[in-house]
Amino acid sequence: MKVKEVKRIGKGYLGMNPLAAKELGIKSPPNTILIKKGLTRHKKNLTIIHEKIEYAQMKRGLKYKPAHRIASALEKKVKL
Repeated sequence: MKVKEVKRIGKGYLGMNPLAAKELGIKSPPNTILIKKGLTRHKKNLTIIHEKIEYAQMKRGLKYKPAHRIASALEKKVKL
Protein backbone atom coordinates (compact mmCIF):
# COMPACT_ATOMS: atom_id res chain seq x y z
CA MET A 1 0.00 0.00 0.00
CA LYS A 2 1.33 3.44 -0.94
CA VAL A 3 1.00 6.60 1.14
CA LYS A 4 0.28 9.88 -0.63
CA GLU A 5 0.18 13.31 1.01
CA VAL A 6 -2.61 15.53 -0.28
CA LYS A 7 -3.75 19.08 0.43
CA ARG A 8 -7.28 18.08 1.36
CA ILE A 9 -9.11 14.79 1.77
CA GLY A 10 -12.59 16.10 2.42
CA LYS A 11 -14.93 16.29 5.39
CA GLY A 12 -11.99 17.23 7.64
CA TYR A 13 -10.30 13.81 7.59
CA LEU A 14 -6.57 13.54 8.34
CA GLY A 15 -6.25 10.19 6.58
CA MET A 16 -8.24 7.89 4.35
CA ASN A 17 -7.78 4.33 3.15
CA PRO A 18 -9.29 3.15 -0.15
CA LEU A 19 -12.07 1.01 1.36
CA ALA A 20 -13.22 3.76 3.71
CA ALA A 21 -13.05 6.26 0.85
CA LYS A 22 -15.26 4.05 -1.30
CA GLU A 23 -17.84 3.64 1.48
CA LEU A 24 -17.84 7.38 2.24
CA GLY A 25 -17.96 8.47 -1.41
CA ILE A 26 -14.52 10.10 -1.42
CA LYS A 27 -12.22 9.85 -4.44
CA SER A 28 -9.10 7.86 -3.69
CA PRO A 29 -6.54 6.02 -5.81
CA PRO A 30 -6.51 2.23 -5.36
CA ASN A 31 -4.00 0.75 -2.91
CA THR A 32 -3.20 4.20 -1.53
CA ILE A 33 -3.62 5.73 1.91
CA LEU A 34 -4.20 9.46 1.67
CA ILE A 35 -2.66 11.63 4.38
CA LYS A 36 -3.27 15.34 4.81
CA LYS A 37 -0.17 17.47 4.16
CA GLY A 38 1.29 19.43 7.04
CA LEU A 39 0.90 16.87 9.82
CA THR A 40 3.74 16.47 12.28
CA ARG A 41 5.78 13.31 11.84
CA HIS A 42 4.19 11.86 14.97
CA LYS A 43 0.62 12.60 13.83
CA LYS A 44 1.39 11.34 10.33
CA ASN A 45 2.71 8.03 11.72
CA LEU A 46 -0.31 7.61 14.01
CA THR A 47 -2.67 8.36 11.13
CA ILE A 48 -0.97 5.79 8.89
CA ILE A 49 -1.21 3.18 11.66
CA HIS A 50 -4.89 4.04 12.14
CA GLU A 51 -5.61 3.74 8.41
CA LYS A 52 -3.80 0.41 8.10
CA ILE A 53 -5.74 -1.06 11.03
CA GLU A 54 -9.02 0.33 9.69
CA TYR A 55 -8.26 -1.03 6.21
CA ALA A 56 -7.48 -4.50 7.60
CA GLN A 57 -10.76 -4.54 9.54
CA MET A 58 -12.72 -3.46 6.48
CA LYS A 59 -10.98 -6.14 4.37
CA ARG A 60 -12.38 -8.64 6.88
CA GLY A 61 -15.90 -7.37 6.19
CA LEU A 62 -16.54 -4.62 8.73
CA LYS A 63 -18.19 -1.38 7.68
CA TYR A 64 -16.38 1.94 8.17
CA LYS A 65 -17.77 2.96 11.59
CA PRO A 66 -16.96 -0.25 13.51
CA ALA A 67 -13.57 -0.49 11.77
CA HIS A 68 -12.89 3.14 12.69
CA ARG A 69 -13.76 2.51 16.36
CA ILE A 70 -11.36 -0.45 16.51
CA ALA A 71 -8.59 1.52 14.78
CA SER A 72 -9.09 4.50 17.11
CA ALA A 73 -8.91 2.30 20.21
CA LEU A 74 -5.73 0.54 19.03
CA GLU A 75 -4.15 3.79 17.84
CA LYS A 76 -4.42 5.16 21.39
CA LYS A 77 -2.34 2.24 22.67
CA VAL A 78 0.52 2.93 20.25
CA LYS A 79 3.42 4.93 21.67
CA LEU A 80 5.82 6.36 19.13
